[in-house]
Amino acid sequence: MSDYEAAAIAVEPGRHPLIRGVMAGTALLSLIGPDRAEAALPPVNPGEVVNLTGLEPNTIAVINHTSVGRGEGWSAIYTTENGYQGSSDTNTKYNGHVSPNLAFVDTGSQGKVSILTGVSAQDQIADAILSFPKTAATDFYPSPKRTLDTRSYSAKYVANQIVEVNYGAERAGQAAVMNITVDLAKSPSWYAAYPCAEGYNGTSSVNPDGIGAHPTAEIVMIDKNGKVCIMGSVDAFGLIVDTYGFLKGIPIQPPKRILDTRINKDKVIKGQERVIEFGLENANKIFIGKLASDQTDGAGWISVYPTESGFQNTSVINPDGKNPTSGLVVTMLDSKGRMSILLGAANATDIIIDQSSIFDPALLGIDVAKIVPPKRILDSRVSRPDLPPPFVDPCPPGSHADMSTWHDNNGDGIVQRTEVLCYFN
Repeated sequence: MSDYEAAAIAVEPGRHPLIRGVMAGTALLSLIGPDRAEAALPPVNPGEVVNLTGLEPNTIAVINHTSVGRGEGWSAIYTTENGYQGSSDTNTKYNGHVSPNLAFVDTGSQGKVSILTGVSAQDQIADAILSFPKTAATDFYPSPKRTLDTRSYSAKYVANQIVEVNYGAERAGQAAVMNITVDLAKSPSWYAAYPCAEGYNGTSSVNPDGIGAHPTAEIVMIDKNGKVCIMGSVDAFGLIVDTYGFLKGIPIQPPKRILDTRINKDKVIKGQERVIEFGLENANKIFIGKLASDQTDGAGWISVYPTESGFQNTSVINPDGKNPTSGLVVTMLDSKGRMSILLGAANATDIIIDQSSIFDPALLGIDVAKIVPPKRILDSRVSRPDLPPPFVDPCPPGSHADMSTWHDNNGDGIVQRTEVLCYFN
């Protein structure tokens, strides 16, 4: 019997190992397993956690989290070191349903956040938009805090009912960063969050489609009495609010409609970038607002990004071609004060943009020189960096492999080193 001895190798997370070894009396043999990024992967199962690492520690990461359902279920993104705390930020409703939402997550001392899949299997996608340090202008909970759940006292929401979220007088004048979920709305509709003392101003925060639970992030000024109000156009089984935290000294205004392509019948066309200009005085500033799509020609996706950065394979909302879809947008404007809208998959859509704020990143302690374009940091359909790569037999025909693996010591199961011995009869 002769031995084939393979050297110990490092395994890059999300990729197959490169197996190199020397067989007695033969030349060097190199075998490469297929790249996981080129293969379709199974969905993330209920109860499984996907970890996102390498984020800047002790910051608030703004992440667009999207779940693609294999059935009805929910997902939650949270600070890894704090663990899951009972909230959720996406809700899928059926096989193939896409649920995107913007999340604000404390990265903790490890620079690491987790996504938990609940009830049914899902594909998980995460786009890093930007991050900001914890300063006097920010006050975020370690993990999202459930602030309101009308289901807990068995009271269905009735159309046009005003529900108050009381943050306390000490929060007056601050902006609440919220995730609002409407559960089982009676039909496609709208729900709006606004400072109670100022009243409803005609714009919407959430556009449920009448199927299952529908979550959307929102940033709303807290009124002089410490309250935010929510009102909806139809009955619903429940209204839930999870609060990420609060912004201080950021000029959040009542939403102002700055674009509605339905008025001039000027739809956004697939693949044709639509540039929105805010003027040089708003160069390199942060835009906060709401993006909605309506009368979309089929299912698709819409991306928002600083014009100069170009499209970076990220998305904000995913219209289904049936009902209006909306989502919170937080993005940098480029050096000329512009942002771009790009539609993919669907042929055409109307878009509506409501602006809540444009402000200097310095108010959040952000160094403009360090800002990078939006980036896709997870797509579990093509890469699972949290899992060890599958075994690929590196041995020649007529032999068998004996593989030993070493894992890292933090318990997340990522293979760090693999050693293979091939035995011949």
